[in-house]
Amino acid sequence: MVVNIGGVPVCLRTRDPTDARTLAERYAACLEPSAPPGAFELEIHLAPSAQPAGPDLPRPKRGGSSRRILRPAASARRGGPK
Repeated sequence: MVVNIGGVPVCLRTRDPTDARTLAERYAACLEPSAPPGAFELEIHLAPSAQPAGPDLPRPKRGGSSRRILRPAASARRGGPK
């Protein structure tokens, strides 16, 4: 599968079907039909997580020709409580 975030296409490869489904769901908004010549290629193996995936994790989002990584508000704040 090819994920394009910020205009950088990256071909993600995995031999694990569960990892492939997880990656496809996580990056659904940024998938491309094919990799251009010279695209980065990464072999992916997802390590088991102590935390379940949820809405508080960063998510890629496509809007027209732009792509963004959305972070939850709590993790995007700077500084401590006032």
